[in-house]
Parts: sequence; structure tokens; C-alpha cells
Amino acid sequence: MSEITIFAAEISTFGRIVAMVLLEKGLDWTLVPTASSSAEHMPRHPFGKTPAVEIDGHLLIESDAICRYVDDTFGGQRLYRILHWMAVAHTEEGKVMLHHVPNVTRWMSYPGSGESARGTAWPDGRQVY
Repeated sequence: MSEITIFAAEISTFGRIVAMVLLEKGLDWTLVPTASSSAEHMPRHPFGKTPAVEIDGHLLIESDAICRYVDDTFGGQRLYRILHWMAVAHTEEGKVMLHHVPNVTRWMSYPGSGESARGTAWPDGRQVY
């Protein structure tokens, strides 16, 4: 069995996410309560962020990378099945789909000062159904 140590604050959301993934994989770990940006933690993570995880002497940082590594390395149910949406988010098209379109629709449906602009851009926007 692998020796796994999580370095994170006990209230760290990202530390808890890593712990949940380890739990789902049936792995045991030790939590070392660690304050972000503390002098002792800075050598583990260049930005002082938590969590950092040591697995069999190998240090991993960033919760998403840690969880993917655990999912790829240890058996059991796959937790990261569909990754293509994450890849799309880093393309120009993905940025438009995930960031700009929701903002435009929110602006167009927000009641208030943009009434005339919204009426021009979205003629049927004021209809009540």
C-alpha cells in the first residue's frame, strides 16, 4: 500500500476534495495540518498553496493534478471519465461558450437600466409568457 500524506489546512476545501478522491479509491492517508504560505510549506509549493500531497516520496501540487494522478495511478472506479469539456474550456471557442455567452444572456435578461439597448438587441425580450 502506498504511503500518502496530505499537507493542507484542516478547513481547506481543496484538501478535502483530495481526501474524498483518496477515500473513493480506498486509500489511507495522513493529514499534516499546514498553513498556506508558511515557511515550512513554501518548499513544497512555489506559490505556498495547499494542498500538496506526497505519495511514496513523490510530491504533487494543485488539487486537480493530484486527483487526476490518483485516478490514473490507483485502481477502482474511474472518477475522471470525461475530460473533453475541460480541454474545450482552454480554447478560444470554449472561452466564448463558457464565459461570454452566459454574460450576454444575463445582461439581456437583467431588468433595469439597459431597457432600450436590450429591446433593440432582443426585440421579444419583454414578452411575458
